[in-house]
Amino acid sequence: MKHYRQLWLGTLGATLFVPQMVLADISGTVFRDFNANGTQDSAEPLVAGVLVKAFDSSGNQCGTTQTTTAGGTPNYSLAGCSGSVRVEFETPASGCQIDKTTDFSALGGDAYGTSVQFLSNGSSGTANFAVHYPGEYGGSAGNTPKLFNVVMRAGDPLASAPAGDESYTANQSTVLASDYFIDSVAATDTPWSKTAAQRQLGHTVLAKASQTGTLWGNAYSAPAKRLFVSAFVRRHAGLGPLGAGGIYMIDPANPNLSANLGFVSLDNLGFPTHAASGTYNIKSNSARSLPAVPAGVPTHDTDAYQQVGKTALGDLDISADGRYLFTVNLYDRKLYRLDLQNPAAPIVPTAAQVTAYDIPNTNCTGTAGEYRPFGIKTHRNKLYVGTVCSGENAAESVVGTSATMKLNVFEYDANNLATAPTLHYSQDLSYRDSTKLHSDNVSGQWFPWKTTYDDIGYNAPLLTDIEFDNQGNMLLGLADRNSYQTGSANYPINSAQTSSRTKYYGNGDIIKLNRDASCHYTPATGAYVNNDFYDDAARWIRTYNPATCGANGSTCHNETPLGGITTHRFGDHNEVVGAANVPVTATSNGYVAWDNTTGAQVRANEIWFDPNYQTSPNSFFGKAGGLGDLETLSEVAPIEIGNRVWLDTDNDCLQDAGENGIPNVQVQLLSGATVVATATTAADGTYYFTNAAGTDTTSKKFGLTQLQPNTAYTVKFPTTVTVSGTAYNLTTATAGGNTLIDSNAPTSGEVTVAAADIPTAGANNHSFDVGYSSVPPPTGCTTITNNASITQSGISDPVAGNNSASAAIQVNCTTPKTDLKLVKTASKTTVRKGDTLTYTLVLENESDVDATGVVVNDKLPTAMTYVSHAPATASYDSTTGNWTVGTLAARQKITLTIDVTVN
Repeated sequence: MKHYRQLWLGTLGATLFVPQMVLADISGTVFRDFNANGTQDSAEPLVAGVLVKAFDSSGNQCGTTQTTTAGGTPNYSLAGCSGSVRVEFETPASGCQIDKTTDFSALGGDAYGTSVQFLSNGSSGTANFAVHYPGEYGGSAGNTPKLFNVVMRAGDPLASAPAGDESYTANQSTVLASDYFIDSVAATDTPWSKTAAQRQLGHTVLAKASQTGTLWGNAYSAPAKRLFVSAFVRRHAGLGPLGAGGIYMIDPANPNLSANLGFVSLDNLGFPTHAASGTYNIKSNSARSLPAVPAGVPTHDTDAYQQVGKTALGDLDISADGRYLFTVNLYDRKLYRLDLQNPAAPIVPTAAQVTAYDIPNTNCTGTAGEYRPFGIKTHRNKLYVGTVCSGENAAESVVGTSATMKLNVFEYDANNLATAPTLHYSQDLSYRDSTKLHSDNVSGQWFPWKTTYDDIGYNAPLLTDIEFDNQGNMLLGLADRNSYQTGSANYPINSAQTSSRTKYYGNGDIIKLNRDASCHYTPATGAYVNNDFYDDAARWIRTYNPATCGANGSTCHNETPLGGITTHRFGDHNEVVGAANVPVTATSNGYVAWDNTTGAQVRANEIWFDPNYQTSPNSFFGKAGGLGDLETLSEVAPIEIGNRVWLDTDNDCLQDAGENGIPNVQVQLLSGATVVATATTAADGTYYFTNAAGTDTTSKKFGLTQLQPNTAYTVKFPTTVTVSGTAYNLTTATAGGNTLIDSNAPTSGEVTVAAADIPTAGANNHSFDVGYSSVPPPTGCTTITNNASITQSGISDPVAGNNSASAAIQVNCTTPKTDLKLVKTASKTTVRKGDTLTYTLVLENESDVDATGVVVNDKLPTAMTYVSHAPATASYDSTTGNWTVGTLAARQKITLTIDVTVN
């Protein structure tokens, strides 16, 4: 804001006046910037709930505060301002999918202007703002991430096997990676004419069955660049070296197919994932009679039938910062948090670093059945857990129907998991009717869990996965439990039956729940079977034989998802990818990508094909469930700091509208005493430092690997700069209490970037602004520094460098002030009527501070008549008596004269 000075000496005074300005309107878009390029791309949504304010050159708010909307372009418009304006974007303290504790200004502040922008006379009228949640960083524009798939293999993975012989289960792949955008069959192809190599493209083996056994959970840690996978009980498929509670860790960039991948076992830590005896005791692979070579060797594996979904581990997920790994113990039905201690280099947890939390049985009483948890998701400081009410009571009798069974999603505070969660969403399971799913007349509806055997199709629900799309809509992945209880050309569970073989059709689902402005959810519907939003019919039939597979046709393979889903944040793609039955051709498993706007299928890739699924067992599972979860490779969000050096022309220590940036100022980033990089401010006075990849410019330095979150730095500015031949000093620091618009540099020019200023990866901070003015810096200051440190015992701290911090303030400063001296004399001491007389005023600035907006008031008595004045550079109004002097530089003087006649 501008300060006004007024000096009165008898009839004399000095006052600053502000000119009238021209009206202008402001509008723009506030959006999420997933690829950090600073511009809104086609799949980057608008952000609702951000406050937009504008201020004129006097620092007064003009117009009214606007709140951005979720729709419309622009998504805010602000009228009623005039002339040069400062536009401020403010993230609310809390809101639906927007929160100042988790959302930051996006990377690329030089492209969009950061949260404080300046418009000159409304000439452009546009101010856009990019918002960034670090957990949704999708990589730079053009990035192609990897997809990680978990594959189940029949047989005993721990049985001895000759090296390289892939007829043995032990040598078969269980974790695969492929490029995200691979599509194995083009729209003009006929998939049944393609070889397996043509349908199964780009798969890289990351782990073998001998290393992991059967898996479902799948979570990628961006800080560690490691993939975690977890054990799962599936009939006909054996467990790995760590048993039912095993979690394994893989380096996807350097897969080692002979290494010990075991990370931790919940069972070994004292958290059992199955019973010690009885129905839910998991026997060894050999005791289950699982063969080393499964081809042509059918098995009963009777005990595993009831153990599916009730033993071992469910879904797996990891916190955005990589510190905590989460899973569901299907045996005790609790949520588990494992503290990895060092996100960049995970440490195997002990029992002390593992905590179990109760999962509610809400809605699961009476005919709804028992609660069965499985799917989990961490999202924006919340943790979500999915359960189904199974329709089966504690005695394992069927008591419910699809109308009484429920699916439920609970929301936990991820920072306070001990607090009881809230029921975030619930619905019954009657939404799918008995529409035939394919030619074998398998019903599409959901059925209760049961102990009796069904060999064709009996869809028993598991809520296996939870995801959120780019709009914050919730996606639920549902698996068919029975598809993991059965197999391909295998025996029934009755050990006496050896003549019959069974086949099974796995039928899961993906439910899209649209979010409203209050984060309440309602199911999205579409034109497909059971009003599904996504076209989840078998792609090979839907695409290549449309005449036999209408939208609700009976000869389709419909409801083909297998339960695992994933999303990735691209600037130009909005999709969901899911594990699926028959994705490319018949009797196969793989994955399909769906357009998340239309629900249409856009790509698919096959993982395995089972040619003899009705007649002879293999390591595959035909059309039953043979895949677990899938994940995309995520990246740690880069960090950026900046951003502006400006000329504080009115010496108020704030960035006012109309005050220009200062170019060509050298700014240094220091880590301790080491200079990390030097930037030179651009024409608008901006500068940036970032650890993101990119090509350096004069004002922005990329690839600074030494710039890391939760670490202290110094940004150093010169104590004086020269603009148009005039020297300017640092303006007073932290004058206004708003770090986004005040100056941050003390008299030394060294701005402290505290670890708390950039607490996490992606916590971009564009508040390090510095002003220069004609006012000399304060003198006589005393610096007071408050130091704090933490100590701990019994725990190894992997990052000791962030265990102390300090904050310095300056007190008792003397700020130089303007000191004007005025002397007035007359040319004669005695006059008569008709005489001429000259008054002389000498105005002197006796300070080291420029005086601006100076007006001297010298109103003539009625006995005098104005004749002339001098000099011409100072205007005089004889009516008001005001001399308009303007600026009087430090230590300068001006002489004013008025000639009058005596009446």
